[in-house]
Amino acid sequence: MGRNYPMKPNSSGYIQIQFYDARTATEATEVGDKYPGLLGLKYYGSLPELKQPKIREELAMFKDRGSFQGWDYDEDTIDTPDVTFEVDMVDDQVTGTSSDVRYRLAEWFGKFKDTESYGSGDAKALISTNTGSNTKALRPDGTEVDMNLPTGLPTLGMRVLFDNGVTDKAVGFDFPCVEIRDSSLSASDMRGKFSFTVRVWSAYTDVQALLTQTEIE
Repeated sequence: MGRNYPMKPNSSGYIQIQFYDARTATEATEVGDKYPGLLGLKYYGSLPELKQPKIREELAMFKDRGSFQGWDYDEDTIDTPDVTFEVDMVDDQVTGTSSDVRYRLAEWFGKFKDTESYGSGDAKALISTNTGSNTKALRPDGTEVDMNLPTGLPTLGMRVLFDNGVTDKAVGFDFPCVEIRDSSLSASDMRGKFSFTVRVWSAYTDVQALLTQTEIE
């Protein structure tokens, strides 16, 4: 009998997460401009449960003259999950207090507030992936429903990839709209931890690779 190998995040054992914005060739017009804006994170630790927005069809009790008769459909509710990643701080991600993984992530997320336009090379500001019509929730039967999120809420895309170091064995998830909710530093088991929380505003699609960046020549 052949041996079965458990799926790992990748051959090195770390987890890969990539954030991306909505910049396209339309905005990248100068030589040296890049699109989309990308921020990759690899870390050692556990991967939280990846959840999707789901619609719940609630039931309401039906009574006749105070006596229970049955159930009827009530107003639907929707769950938009918060997912918290806890990242082990490792030495190849830290070259100084101003450039460790927490500050790089916090600075990048903060570029939503930057009023500068894109310049050559790295992004000066981020373009939200939220178009108002690409945030979707799942009904109990698995069908997708548009949530029509207000466009004033900035979101990023997020990919999580397991490649197992084996050709054609990649498993990945692409969440087109996640909102950065919080980030913090802590310590446990004598290790420094960086935690960040995203709110998931759209169901994922299956992918087998991280995004690559194009540079205008």
